[in-house]
Amino acid sequence: MSAAPLLEAEGLRRSYPARGRGRSGPRVVALAGVDLAVSAGGALGVVGGSGAGKSTLARLLLALERPDEGVVRFDGVAISGAPASVVRPLRRRFQPVFQDPLAALDPRMSAAEAVAEPLEALSIGDRDARRRRVAEVLEAVGLPVQLGRRRPAALSGGERQRVAIARALAPGPELLVLDEPVSSLDPPAALQLLDLLGGLRRGLGLALVLVSHELDVVRALCDRVAVLEAGLVVEEGPVEGVLGAPSHPATRRLVEAADLGGRR
Repeated sequence: MSAAPLLEAEGLRRSYPARGRGRSGPRVVALAGVDLAVSAGGALGVVGGSGAGKSTLARLLLALERPDEGVVRFDGVAISGAPASVVRPLRRRFQPVFQDPLAALDPRMSAAEAVAEPLEALSIGDRDARRRRVAEVLEAVGLPVQLGRRRPAALSGGERQRVAIARALAPGPELLVLDEPVSSLDPPAALQLLDLLGGLRRGLGLALVLVSHELDVVRALCDRVAVLEAGLVVEEGPVEGVLGAPSHPATRRLVEAADLGGRR
């Protein structure tokens, strides 16, 4: 008997008012009934074109938004729309890494303060324990402890994203939800970050949900892939099977656009 998923989504639906219209006006459907599951230590890539619903799905999986219908469960506990008293104790076990670290990090905080912030918010450890943990995770992402004194504006794009990853790692999560984590970086920095994430996943046994429009990124980090099109999962399975022999037209378009056929 297989173990229950660490993260599970069932029937997720989400729509928003059309731009410039009131709540009673037309709505834009972002997700139209999505089912997903990620096992402990597994890595699922979520791919699709612009407007497919990828970022909306990431926010729902992180319980940052409430679905119109459906449920997200973490370790069997429903977190979508649940009160803070239910979600807060689980927050340390799943953490986000967003696309733009400059927007995600408080410009007034040093890197070390940013990494310590979730520890303080979740009441993890005392001041000395938090200082030690900050140094530990900065080292884990390849940054010197001294760099922790700098503010985000004084860091390179790659350094900022490493700080964002260190911040996500600080509470000791079992799952990271990464929304386009390398798309803002130049190719050398992106490759270095992919190597880092792969090493962290193996070393810490992390589960990943990786939202990306870059199929090479998904292929590098993930075991399985789900293809979103117009708010629906139209194809899902092992990465090499889906990207190597796509069966749905949406997947074929993504593979052709990425020119993966010539690089397998």
